[in-house]
Amino acid sequence: MGIDLTEEEKLALASAIEGPVRKTAHMTEYGILAAAVWFALCFWTNNKSVLYFSTVVFCVFYAATDEIHQLFVKGRSGQFEDVLIDAVGVVIATGLIYLLKKRRT
Repeated sequence: MGIDLTEEEKLALASAIEGPVRKTAHMTEYGILAAAVWFALCFWTNNKSVLYFSTVVFCVFYAATDEIHQLFVKGRSGQFEDVLIDAVGVVIATGLIYLLKKRRT
């Protein structure tokens, strides 16, 4: 049992879901980056405020520099919207880490 779609319908469906899938992937990638940065920073500080703030600032700064870098790559463009999407992934991941750590203590 399958859905029979024309080639044109398949392309339209693929085009419709490509953007959300790509943006979700970026949020996930930056969430993973945030978790890695948070873990690395745990070795340098016990101050929770500094730990979480530094994680968010570093990762959002990295997202911004990545978009700036894309301005110099042929066929790519740096978008402020992409920095915001990446920042959402960072904040969600950092928030989840905070909640998990709070729950454990």
